[in-house]
Amino acid sequence: MMAKLLKSKNGTIKLVRSISLGFTKSRAMLMNVYPAVAQPSFRKQALKLILLGMTGLIVGCTQTLSEPMRSRVNTPFTPDISINEVMVGQIDHAAQFIWDAANPDLNPINRDWQDVEHHAIQLIASRAAMTMGGTGVNDAMWIAQPTWRRFVQEMNDASVLALTSARSRNLDSLQLAGDRLVESCEGCHQQYKPSIPTGGYFRSRSRPSVTN
Repeated sequence: MMAKLLKSKNGTIKLVRSISLGFTKSRAMLMNVYPAVAQPSFRKQALKLILLGMTGLIVGCTQTLSEPMRSRVNTPFTPDISINEVMVGQIDHAAQFIWDAANPDLNPINRDWQDVEHHAIQLIASRAAMTMGGTGVNDAMWIAQPTWRRFVQEMNDASVLALTSARSRNLDSLQLAGDRLVESCEGCHQQYKPSIPTGGYFRSRSRPSVTN
């Protein structure tokens, strides 16, 4: 057994020496044919090229490894509620608050700009559910319509305007955002839900809703 190991070890050593000798001979032949190879500047430039190639390889591997992560992050999902529930449970509440805050007759003391900001953010966040659809029987049909996506975009634009108005404490701009919210909501309801605005979902309210 020991003899076999020694033989194997000796064979490996011979192989390494043979490879090393081959590299040495190849380098000598290359230097004889191309004397510039022996110059320090050539070796320095060659080293730069090797490092550049290794950097490109590392970057390529990193991008390849990050692809599955990006695909997981961007994978769409279907909410476990319907669009009707999102509109009544979130959009209606948030929009009504903004309309009330934009009322010029409201005592400025009672206008909480931070709450206006929070409700505008709720409206902006609801855009995802309004464009992806959920469990409602009409959701898939609605989100496939270009006019539906346009109404959702208009609602989002008005909500962003409400957000910037709240942060700048600009009542005139907030009133404009409220008017645009009314236009987008009424236009969407007239086309897609003209007879039953809430789709069977109701809530108690202390103030009348503009959208109904």
